Amino acid sequence: MWARTILLRSFLGLFAAVVLTGRGLAELLTALFPDLIPAFDLGDDPPVHEGPWIVRPELEAGTGVASSLPAAIRRRSAPETVIAPSLGVATGWSRHAIGAGVSVRDTRFAGLPAMNRTDAAIAAGGRMDIGHDRLSLSASHTVLHEDRGQIGAVAASRPIAVTIGDVRAAYTIAAGRWTLEPSVQATKWTYGNTAVQGMPLSQSYRDRLTLRGGAALRYEMAPKRDLILVLRAAGQTYLHTPPGVASLDSTAGQILAGIDYDDTVWRWRLLVGAENRHFASPAYPTRRTAIAEAAATWAPTGLTTVNALLARETQDAAQEGVAGLVFNAVRLTVDHEYARDLLLRLSLGWQQASFFGGGSQSGTSVQASATKVLNRQARVVVSLSQTDLHSAHPSAGSLAGGYSGGLALLSLHLGM
Repeated sequence: MWARTILLRSFLGLFAAVVLTGRGLAELLTALFPDLIPAFDLGDDPPVHEGPWIVRPELEAGTGVASSLPAAIRRRSAPETVIAPSLGVATGWSRHAIGAGVSVRDTRFAGLPAMNRTDAAIAAGGRMDIGHDRLSLSASHTVLHEDRGQIGAVAASRPIAVTIGDVRAAYTIAAGRWTLEPSVQATKWTYGNTAVQGMPLSQSYRDRLTLRGGAALRYEMAPKRDLILVLRAAGQTYLHTPPGVASLDSTAGQILAGIDYDDTVWRWRLLVGAENRHFASPAYPTRRTAIAEAAATWAPTGLTTVNALLARETQDAAQEGVAGLVFNAVRLTVDHEYARDLLLRLSLGWQQASFFGGGSQSGTSVQASATKVLNRQARVVVSLSQTDLHSAHPSAGSLAGGYSGGLALLSLHLGM
């Protein structure tokens, strides 16, 4: 019961899956299949206790070596330490739900104080069951950091702080085989200053307010086999456009159609459609783009799971005077339970950004990890990752043209 009713496990996942300013696949899929509470499944381990309230504290402590750090002009690598506590609290009720969570991730690099960062998130939300219908509300406040290892990022010599405030609401209406879910979302993005080649650079031109609304219509052909139609509209207002620079304010509409199919061994989620984005300034032409959001899960055995993600959409660009970009990405992840207490993971990714007005950048990533489960509350993780970015065109302005970086990390995870 608690696994279905708890609202959050750890808000560390919020960094990567909901509001990560780097290009990510998960944020696209959660936008299509939202929990409306910015949170994720509790997993297989039980919480501290069951009852009216469920509490889930967690702690990660890790040490390793990061290579090719963007801010390291005379040094190509540095020891890295990570401390990441989090706490989630939620109700265990059979109907309705309330939850909240907070997480902090502090990353330090020996001898490179300019690269140090502290990311944090706090969020709360609730669900009210009204007959067969459901009302969901959530709000979150997040502080993240963007660096040159993310595709399309500014060629900054230190991480750029990004503060994101987000409020969401949705109402799910169930009528027989039909389900309609209208939703609204408001997000404010605020960027800190940075430096490029030693020169201070304000990032306030990226500050913006985004309003989104839409509706998803589902038709159940059979249990766990749905047809989907999604309509979405968005408008964004840039809050600090520099004098003499054309405004990037825009409105956009999307339509997508597809299928959500689950037969236990295979799980498919596929949507294809189109977006029309119109800019307030005549300096930027209207953009019509084919878009897609897809995920597939294959579980050939109880020990192995293969996940594939694919995305194509438009996104805002980080560079001043660049109206946006078309983002394409593919990721393949294999999880294997080698033994009852040893879990292996391998993930391969490819991303590509084509900037409006010319210029492009592509990148690859490889991640591998081995998790040794010590007991129900503790596990040790050894992880390796490598990211490479290529082929940035000069027309992309302050875009970081090339980047190659890796991380080897040994960490201890504690959770109750």
